[in-house]
Amino acid sequence: MTPTGLPTARALAPAVAAISPKGLVFVVASVVGLALVGFAADRLWLSSHRAAAIPTTTPVASAPVPSTAAPVIPEKPVAVLAFVDMSEKKDQEYFSDGLSEELIDMLTKVPELRVPARTSSFYFKGKQSTLTDIAKALGVTHVLEGSVRKSGSALRVTAQLIRVDNGYHIWSETYDRNQEDVFKIQDDIARAVVDKLRLTLLGGEVPRPNSAVVNPQV
Repeated sequence: MTPTGLPTARALAPAVAAISPKGLVFVVASVVGLALVGFAADRLWLSSHRAAAIPTTTPVASAPVPSTAAPVIPEKPVAVLAFVDMSEKKDQEYFSDGLSEELIDMLTKVPELRVPARTSSFYFKGKQSTLTDIAKALGVTHVLEGSVRKSGSALRVTAQLIRVDNGYHIWSETYDRNQEDVFKIQDDIARAVVDKLRLTLLGGEVPRPNSAVVNPQV
């Protein structure tokens, strides 16, 4: 005897037999669909719990690499124009040109300065060019110019450093010497001018080279 309310297999058989083939397909499809939905929901639940279980880590920032680049030292461009021979006889051009070349040579050895070559700066010798034109052509911000005068055995050299953008003198110096050893005078005056120029533009002194003369015969 079966419990009350529960249909027996014999009672279900006629009901199943009464379902048409199309209805049976629908029932089977519904059961399969419900199973797939349940399987997908189960996979989704597992995935979400696994993601929550994985700890999140914050990437460690790498230490900054110290820069090894050397500090950039700004260059001061200055042009040395040919000194003008203003002596009465106009016979000191060799001295004035030699002094200008000595100045260019000494200033070129100062790393913080940028000095146009003699052929470039001497191009304007004897020409009526403005400082603006010269500075634009040579690419400089300062111009060093001067003059040479002679009276008897006395020489007077005047040097002037000019800032091109406003045309004002930064400094001007006069050097009086007795004409004995021309090369010594040129070196002496050029050294004094370079020292003054570097002190004005760079705030330092020019290291003096070893003046000892080596005899090649020794």
